[in-house]
Amino acid sequence: MNNAQQTARVGLFFILGLALTWVTFQTLNGRNIFKSRGYNLVVGFESLKELKIGDQVRMAGVEVGAVETIRLDLPRHRAVAVLLIEPDVKIAQDATASIVMAGLIGTNYVGIELGSPGAAPLAPGAEMRTTVTPDINTIMTELGNLGGKLEDAFNSFNTAINGSGKEGGV
Repeated sequence: MNNAQQTARVGLFFILGLALTWVTFQTLNGRNIFKSRGYNLVVGFESLKELKIGDQVRMAGVEVGAVETIRLDLPRHRAVAVLLIEPDVKIAQDATASIVMAGLIGTNYVGIELGSPGAAPLAPGAEMRTTVTPDINTIMTELGNLGGKLEDAFNSFNTAINGSGKEGGV
C-alpha cells in the first residue's frame, strides 16, 4: 500500500470519528438529530423550581418534548420556559402545564394535562395556562409550621388540664 492511500484512509477514519462524536454529543444533550424539529409553546411560572434546558415535557406520562430555553420576564415578574413539542403532538387550548418533581434528588419536568378532547389545538408559539404545584421546600416549610402549631395546641391543652402553676387544673 502506498503512502497516499494510507494517508487517505487515516483522514477518512478521522472524519468518521469526528462525525460519530458529534452525533453522540447531540444525542446525549437531548437533541434528536434525525427527527423533525417540532413547534414551540411558552409557559410562565413564578418559579421554575430547578427546571433546566433539556428537561422533559410529558403529557399523560409520555415524553412529548423538551425544555428549549429559559428566561426571565421581568416586566411580568415571572420566569418563562419555551418548550419544544414534537410535531405530531397536538395540545388542547385548555390544557394546563405544571412543573412536576420526578424524584427526591430534584429532577423536574414539565407535566401537561390533556385538556378537553374536543378543544382546538394550541398554535405554535402560543402561551399555555399553568398551575402551581408545591415543591419539596414548600412542603417542608409547611410541615415545620404545622409542627409549631401542634406544639402550641398541646401546650394550651396541657395548661388547661394541669393548670398554669398559679391555679389548679381541671
